[in-house]
Formats: sequence, C-alpha cells, structure tokens
Amino acid sequence: IFIGQNDIKVTFSEPMDNSKASRSNFDVESADGKTSYRVSGLNWAKANTEVTVEVSKDLEDGDKIVLEIDGKLKDYAGFSASKKTFELTVKEDNRDIEVVSYRNAKEDGVILILNKNVKLENGKYEVTGNDDALEDFYHTNSKNKASEVKIDGNEVAISFGEEEEMPAGTVYVFIDGEALVDFWGNENNSLRTKIEVVAD
Repeated sequence: IFIGQNDIKVTFSEPMDNSKASRSNFDVESADGKTSYRVSGLNWAKANTEVTVEVSKDLEDGDKIVLEIDGKLKDYAGFSASKKTFELTVKEDNRDIEVVSYRNAKEDGVILILNKNVKLENGKYEVTGNDDALEDFYHTNSKNKASEVKIDGNEVAISFGEEEEMPAGTVYVFIDGEALVDFWGNENNSLRTKIEVVAD
C-alpha cells in the first residue's frame, strides 16, 4: 500500500472488475475514529490490479489511518475480494522523481519506468492531440515532441507520430522539468534517459 497527500494505492492479486466498483467500497478514517476521510474518486491502473483511492482531506506525515475494503469488489470471474482492513501510518515521500528503467523501446515510442507513481502536472493521466503538455516530452531535440503520453502508475508511455519516430540505436528521451508531479505535490526535475531503440 502506497500513500500520497490525498491518495491511498491498493494492489490486488487479480484484476478487478472496475465497472462494478464504487467509492462506497472503500472507507477511510483516522485510527482514533475521530476523523472520516470522504472518498472523492477512484483511479484504476495496471490492468485494474491497482486502484488509487482519492480522499478529499489532506493526509499528513505521521497520521494514523484505517482503510477498510468492504468485500463487495469482484474480479472478472465474479469472485469477491475478501473484506480487508489496513492500519496505516502516513509517511511523506519527498524523493526526487527518477527514471529507473524502460521497456518496449521501438521507433514509435517507449515506456519509461519511474521510482514512484506520478500524474501529469495538470492532474491528468493521459494527454494527446494538440495539448501543449506534449511539448514537455520529446526525443533527441524539442522538435521531436510526443504525439501521446499515458501514465499507468509509475509507468510513462510516450508515443511518437510517424514524422517524429525515433531512429534505431541509441536515443535520448527527455521529460522537461515540472511536467510530472507525484502524490505529495513534488514536481520532477528535467529528466534525460538513454535508451536503445529496436527497429520494428
């Protein structure tokens, strides 16, 4: 379980059927029972094996909280996840956002793997089309900007259009500073990642 300023990430052993999930499946309160944290949203990731439970009240370093999952969530085979209660202590994470590895490096894109879960600076998890945010993601030089960026947990999938495809061999992929933010409000410094692109 991972905790952010307004988020608690839960990992399941099986993909869950998120079409039948709702905020009422999750209850968050302080360990002393004095504070209830309203669940304001759910963000599913990693093929529905992860859910980030968003709460409307800020969590603070050292807070002791209790997360309860009601046992009504089901996987795609119709089996219910067992009812669970987690007693948690909030620990603020101020580590820098870093790229730790990558995968699927092809001419039309790459998936960068980071050391922590992130979202786009605008709070979204996906950007495409003519959005200005795409200018923060490019390879070789800023003319080769991404055509699409999708974030799934700690993975950032960067795609390039036909005109901006990466050459085979060694390529540098860039993410400009303040393009990403973690769940404690920490923005990234400029990131440069050396990758080896395999020709299709």
